[in-house]
Amino acid sequence: MKTSATSLTPREREVLGLSAKGLTSQEVAERLGMSPRTVNHHVDNVAIKLGTRNRVHTVAEAIRRDLL
Repeated sequence: MKTSATSLTPREREVLGLSAKGLTSQEVAERLGMSPRTVNHHVDNVAIKLGTRNRVHTVAEAIRRDLL
């Protein structure tokens, strides 16, 4: 399934971009002013959209598809 960049919300791209830099959910949450649970929710939503199984796979697939 091909997903365009417009299929990801700006917040999903922001969270995933920080995750791609190696930040933990807690670190992303602190930078963006949200809870770690919300960070994980955004990552989970992107994983569903991309058909991936975990955070590393989700970030790698987003990079491969030029979404970040």
